[in-house]
Amino acid sequence: MLVTNCNEFEEIIKEAEQAEEVCYDLETNGLRWDLGCRLVGVALLVPHNDKLSTYYVPFRHTDPEAPFERWKLEHSEENLPLEELRKLNRVFADSDRATIGHNIGFDTHFTRIEGVKTPETPIDTQIGAHLYNENDSMKLENLAQKYIIGNSEFKKFANLLPQKADGPEEKMCKLVYERMKERWGERPKKSEWKRYMAVLDPAEVAPYAENDVLLTYLLRSFVEEELEKRGQLELWYEYCEYLKPCVAMEEYGLLIDVEQAEKNLKVARKKAKELKERSREITGIDDFNPNSPKQVCEYLDLDSSRKAVLGRLGHELAGVVLEYRQWARARDTYFLPYLEHLDHNSRVHTSLNITGTISGRLSSSSPNLQALPKKEDNYRVRDVVVAPPGFKLVSADYSQAELRLLAHYTKADVLMDVYQNSKDLHDETAARIGVPREIAKRINYGIIYGLTAHGLQKNEDLTISKKQAKQYLEQYHQRIPEIRAIRRQAEKLAKRRGYIEFWTGRRRHYEQRWQTDKALSNLIQGGVAEILRVAITRLHHLLRQTNVRMILQVHDELLFEVPEEELDYWLPRIKETMEDFKFNVPIVADLSVGDSWASESLEGWEPNEVETSVEKANSGV
Repeated sequence: MLVTNCNEFEEIIKEAEQAEEVCYDLETNGLRWDLGCRLVGVALLVPHNDKLSTYYVPFRHTDPEAPFERWKLEHSEENLPLEELRKLNRVFADSDRATIGHNIGFDTHFTRIEGVKTPETPIDTQIGAHLYNENDSMKLENLAQKYIIGNSEFKKFANLLPQKADGPEEKMCKLVYERMKERWGERPKKSEWKRYMAVLDPAEVAPYAENDVLLTYLLRSFVEEELEKRGQLELWYEYCEYLKPCVAMEEYGLLIDVEQAEKNLKVARKKAKELKERSREITGIDDFNPNSPKQVCEYLDLDSSRKAVLGRLGHELAGVVLEYRQWARARDTYFLPYLEHLDHNSRVHTSLNITGTISGRLSSSSPNLQALPKKEDNYRVRDVVVAPPGFKLVSADYSQAELRLLAHYTKADVLMDVYQNSKDLHDETAARIGVPREIAKRINYGIIYGLTAHGLQKNEDLTISKKQAKQYLEQYHQRIPEIRAIRRQAEKLAKRRGYIEFWTGRRRHYEQRWQTDKALSNLIQGGVAEILRVAITRLHHLLRQTNVRMILQVHDELLFEVPEEELDYWLPRIKETMEDFKFNVPIVADLSVGDSWASESLEGWEPNEVETSVEKANSGV
């Protein structure tokens, strides 16, 4: 039903206030809430026993007479006033009422801009579907086609459902093309059609939007039943709570030193240009592109232009190509995207995707802030991320989290001794098998992922023969036989059950038997991802209503903005919260403090110094 006036909308809100749950979905004119995109309309579903009432409420559909350059500004008379949106707070704010949606984190930014708070009890079907089977596409249309349409469990809703889940989307896409051509002679790119949904009449959008909210509600029913059978319902609710800190991190964003970023971009462009010119001098080819694998391979007579291959070649061109790629990456992946995505406060906001990886780790996009190089990078990427006035940046980085979890699962004496007694694992490994520390380090980190003698010998930073590599690995496994044992156990279990289970109860599913070769690495990586999820959720509750901001997760590292005068109070509490796990070995977070995220300004922090300050403060000294 299309809602055409405020009185109708008020009655729907009252109806939703009486329901135990409500489902919603947004239509927007783009994906970037931080760069000016806004919601166009809201679809709502309110259940009444077996009856499901669906509504579409238009807010920003464009005036049919608006010229192209003003289509976002001149609104249709059928829209409801924007202040009506705040009525959703009466529905979302009640913690006893579930608010169901698909990718709620995305929608939350658009409603927040309009004065609507994050739902107190969000139930995200995208997250539920990911817990059910992380190998699926997480698009609503694909999930509905697989699990809802044609499912006999939902036959009573058959008359409401399309025969094909993506049918309505195809229809909407065609309608947008038609209206754009009729009104302005313009046709958007196929991938951008949703940006122009506002050009459609609200009556044309209503069936599409209401269909989405219906599919979302039925998907929730399916996922809830399946996860309850597995005993994973509480885990789903935990993940939905995890949405809140992720949304908050996206909202805060990272403060960028614009002047420094522009300087760095200038240097990167200059270096990349010089290296491209040098590659053309070396090859004698006027249009040689060092970023073209085909041209590089043809000139150097190689089958591959991968870093490992070029790094061992010793040819001048190989070195130039590798350096060019690094500067081009700094230019195109870091500095340019950061400057292009700045909001009016010089902050850059990423999208953190809870369902973006099979391991369960957050992924980051638009721009990807998790692709940052380590602190020792030569391209000065992290020095453009700075603390605002009166704050310090605090980095809390889990120390060897994957290896500690390996020690927990294997209970290997060597690993347990190292971590329970705060020894250096790489030094211990080097001494036990008689190899340089660098080789020991490569083995320790690679062993989780099934490191082979060939893989160790191929490492461009090492100069060892395949025979030596094989000998080192055999010595390693003789000293720590538990690793091979747990690898076989994990693979056997994965083949028998079709999944492995992490320490929180989340699963990694295998649809092909050959995938089970990675069972151990999946167990460890997924387990560390769960450590970070639990820590982030705890920290969100700890830091709520404070001036401390958790702003990003990158791999095993969390980044905070902490008021300078409150450092002594918060650092030990952040560390304690991140380390509070009951594994067989301690989980340790190393904290650093600085004005920027660069290595030269981040200084290590020792807990005793801060704890002493806190003790003095508490004693009134």
